[in-house]
Amino acid sequence: MDVLETLYMRGAETNEGQTDILGNALIHDSLEHECTYLQRLRSFTPERLMQLAGRYLAGEADVTTLAGPKTRSTPFQASQQTAGAEQDGVSTWRLENGLRVIHRRLSGIGLVGATLTAEAGIRHEPTASGGLANLMSEMLLKGTQRRDGQRLLWDLEALGADLDPSADPDMMRLSLSAPERTFAQALAIMAETAKLPTFPADAFETERRKVLGRLKSVDDDMFENTWRLFQANLFGNHPYGRYALGTRESVQALTPDLAARFHASTFRADGMVLSIIGDIESAEALRLSGDFFGDAFVPAGSSVRPAGAIAIEPPQASKRAEEFRDRQQAMVCLGWLGPRYDHPDYPAMKVLNAVLGGGMSARLFRKVRNEASLAYAVHSLFPTRMDGAPLCAVIGTDPSAVDKVIEMVSAEIGDLASKGPEASELDRAIAFVTGQFALDLAACLRQSHFYAWFEALGAGYRFLKTYPESVRRVTAADVQRTAATWLHPDKSIIAVTRPTK
Repeated sequence: MDVLETLYMRGAETNEGQTDILGNALIHDSLEHECTYLQRLRSFTPERLMQLAGRYLAGEADVTTLAGPKTRSTPFQASQQTAGAEQDGVSTWRLENGLRVIHRRLSGIGLVGATLTAEAGIRHEPTASGGLANLMSEMLLKGTQRRDGQRLLWDLEALGADLDPSADPDMMRLSLSAPERTFAQALAIMAETAKLPTFPADAFETERRKVLGRLKSVDDDMFENTWRLFQANLFGNHPYGRYALGTRESVQALTPDLAARFHASTFRADGMVLSIIGDIESAEALRLSGDFFGDAFVPAGSSVRPAGAIAIEPPQASKRAEEFRDRQQAMVCLGWLGPRYDHPDYPAMKVLNAVLGGGMSARLFRKVRNEASLAYAVHSLFPTRMDGAPLCAVIGTDPSAVDKVIEMVSAEIGDLASKGPEASELDRAIAFVTGQFALDLAACLRQSHFYAWFEALGAGYRFLKTYPESVRRVTAADVQRTAATWLHPDKSIIAVTRPTK
């Protein structure tokens, strides 16, 4: 029942989800039925379920119930955390071991999202061990010192919880979503996977083979291959220039021992952030944080993590790189190195990106795809990175139109650098950026992600409030200046994947 209830609550958590549920109920004339769905779901008893199983599943399936011991934890002592603070409804603490905790209560939603970040992203990998962060993240749910991988998945499912590890360029994240009433047990499992992974050799080999298979398929993925080529040429020797999955050679050289040592040196409390957002009281969030994380991740031994930002050497001249595949279409990535999240031009670059390629009213979509009919796919992107990120136009086109498409994108950049956007373009772009950001924050799990992410990046969790405000202050002159400053025509990077000659 926890799984069904959790799925329903996640669907009803956002305005979009509520609209979909109510719309379907009205269409099927079942509004009253919908309003009592959770009540009726919770009213089901084991006896009633057995009756239904006997009626509908007799001779077709078995019903198995598993029971096991509850996870134990050491009670949290008040001395384990420093004095906390509260501002704008957000509470923050630093545990005695250095781990930062962020909490915000969202009453009445019945769900809690939690995100744990560690300085174990792609930028923290040893140079010769490309793909290590990705493979380690895949291994976190394959077994701990207390449970094997299958038991981990069974126990999470029994709680109606989802736990998802992932390796990003700047950090590693463990994202947890659970019903409020089972959140404490789910958080204990999250802590267990972060603190006590075992990296079993058989599971490691299985995951390694999967990664090698994905690497082989990347060669045939027009976007992934072009994006990989673009980043390698833009970032050079910086860690951002390495592909997240690594290379066949680097992945072949990875071992369970390397993963264990990477985990021990990067999952350090003084570089970790835990955010808990949802239907849970502040005092309880602090207590659970101390119970499960207060005595863990104490730095021990040497660390491979770099101190602060790693400088990126900006391109000194334009560069074009091409690769060939047995395909009928071509993919183009054309871009420049953009600012860090803390640079004054960052908000203006976000707006510029929306003017250029954000949505179907953006310049590239209108002019390259709709008016010139030269692209089957077109958009632009400007991600947020600790050391700086690319402003990149991505276009899928006919091989014969590659040069024309590059010329058109360059012309639009030049126009923005000399004239800036029109007033209507600016208003639309600002609404697009702030609206997309608001949608990203609709679910408590996504909120927990952003609170932890911005805190871990160094921007601070208050960035969630100041960022939309800074975007709304962007002017046409700001966009023009930013384009002229960052998007020099003689410093662009062009990556193309096209059919074999």
